[in-house]
Amino acid sequence: QAEFIEAARQFGPRTWDAAYGSAGTISAVADIGTASGLTNGVVTPALLKRLRTELVELGAVQSIRLPGLKEDRREVIAGGIAVLSAVFETFGVRQMTPALGALRVGLLYDLLDRKNQQDVRDKTVAAIVKRSDVDKQQAARVAALADTFLVTMGVDDQNARKLLQWAAMLHETGKLISPSRYHRHSEYIVRNADMPGFSRADQKRMATLVLGQRGNLGKVREALADPLMVRMLIALRLAVITAQARRTTKLPEWSLGVKAPGARTCIEIGIDPAWIARHPLSAFLFAEEARMWERVGASLTLNGRALVDGRFGVGA
Repeated sequence: QAEFIEAARQFGPRTWDAAYGSAGTISAVADIGTASGLTNGVVTPALLKRLRTELVELGAVQSIRLPGLKEDRREVIAGGIAVLSAVFETFGVRQMTPALGALRVGLLYDLLDRKNQQDVRDKTVAAIVKRSDVDKQQAARVAALADTFLVTMGVDDQNARKLLQWAAMLHETGKLISPSRYHRHSEYIVRNADMPGFSRADQKRMATLVLGQRGNLGKVREALADPLMVRMLIALRLAVITAQARRTTKLPEWSLGVKAPGARTCIEIGIDPAWIARHPLSAFLFAEEARMWERVGASLTLNGRALVDGRFGVGA
């Protein structure tokens, strides 16, 4: 415990909001608590006290048989609980959650990136793109368009922009599994792949974006409660539509805005009508997009015209 006292002066209970642990002992103790019905996947002072009492009563390592405890942890669990108890007491921890993934590895990646002024997440995405054999030019095209549309909507959150670009780079990875419903396969890959540098929360957000790149929006309805995610989804979906020819073309000037009067999201797109007239497929896809948003209680207008009987009709 004396080893922690110096650090406790800097990291007292008022300097942090939540405690996470990456050591194997923390996961082991949390598993014991869950298997015993004492906690729900977390470590608490009461659980540690209960375990200390049980270990003292058992008296020997050979006698330790705790619910949820793996065999390879039996010989070290007593020492681990002693150290963990000291951490709880010294720092005033009331609850600790086991960290998902290798927290220490993530910290090392972060330190390495800062030293080399690189982002390991770029390397991670590039590696997945290479393994998936996706069309790199198309992925980059969609990523650039999505970023442009997001900025046009007034979003300058750098983290959101990067997440959107990475999601766009990975949006067709599912084609490696099957061209049919590839967005669902892509979502599975992004959500479950080992992606160094990314937090689980970021992977979940990117997976949601990839899933929502096309088709019915009901499958990402939960994300529609977040105004930033709505804009990211709009940007990616419009990028996929405008890049459907799979070649670089010069687009006309766009205006793109999102309003949310009450609980209804209103997407307003402005494009040169002459360009729309020359690209009937794009006009059809915009109409289909408006239908998808209508199904989740939102609206999409094109040049001030609302969707009427499957086509953009009178001014909104």
